[in-house]
Amino acid sequence: TTRIQVLVPARGRIGGDPLLIVAVATIVGIGVASLHGVTKPTDGGISGELIRQIAFLVIGAVAFVAASRIDYRLLRSAQTLLYLAGIGALVLVLVAGTQEFGARRWFVVGSYSLHPSEFARLAAVITVSALASRRESRPRSFLLVSLLFAVPTLLILVEPDLGSSIVLVAAW
Repeated sequence: TTRIQVLVPARGRIGGDPLLIVAVATIVGIGVASLHGVTKPTDGGISGELIRQIAFLVIGAVAFVAASRIDYRLLRSAQTLLYLAGIGALVLVLVAGTQEFGARRWFVVGSYSLHPSEFARLAAVITVSALASRRESRPRSFLLVSLLFAVPTLLILVEPDLGSSIVLVAAW
């Protein structure tokens, strides 16, 4: 039997391709510098918006390192649960989400807005990837993949969120 280990870095690296990490760090640095220039208070200090974005940057970096250390095969075993949770979140936002500008797309938690279509898109891609990894190229597989993308796409269109729907259609 194969044992899946959760906290083992791939080939001793944390995060993968060094060139990609440098490119992302450069873009992030330019973004932070630009935000500082745009939101700089008149007293010369640091704006609250810049501090908030840096906090999100740190949270994202920690999540990146954690995700890079998780064996991707765990996602395959959880793909059905992830997909159903994504669909459930999309249905729940239609019923209990916050409505702004004629769209019901977000859950507001404190001062943060959560957009469940982001999670649902990722869950759909993980589910279809797990299916594709079985290498079944039959018409039935094509129909199943189409259905797996169609359900979240239609729910996202009901919110309405055309942009997220287009991303899912492009991923299909």
